[in-house]
Amino acid sequence: MENWLRYFVENPVMAAIIIVSAAVVVYFILKKILKYAIISLVVFIALSGYSYYKAPDEFPDKLKTNIAEMHERGGDIVDKGREALEKKGGIIGVLDRVVEKGRELFSDGDEK
Repeated sequence: MENWLRYFVENPVMAAIIIVSAAVVVYFILKKILKYAIISLVVFIALSGYSYYKAPDEFPDKLKTNIAEMHERGGDIVDKGREALEKKGGIIGVLDRVVEKGRELFSDGDEK
């Protein structure tokens, strides 16, 4: 790991090429994910419209129960995430541990 970092520090052009290449890859991945998300949204809207067309009287009740169920499940996930962060000392605590571990890694490399 230290050799990679040293190589990129000594060769900033290669580091720039790697960073730009990684950014392009991330861009295309996000673009593809966004495309699938839009397609999924269109399909969801079409299916919702079909369901409403078939049973307009039942649709509002089903929609309300589904939204309430999603809200309940989402709330549980948020609560679990909040509890996990509180156990670990919050985001600041996690970041402090990451920074400390990084300092340990780099200080070991300087002593050698």
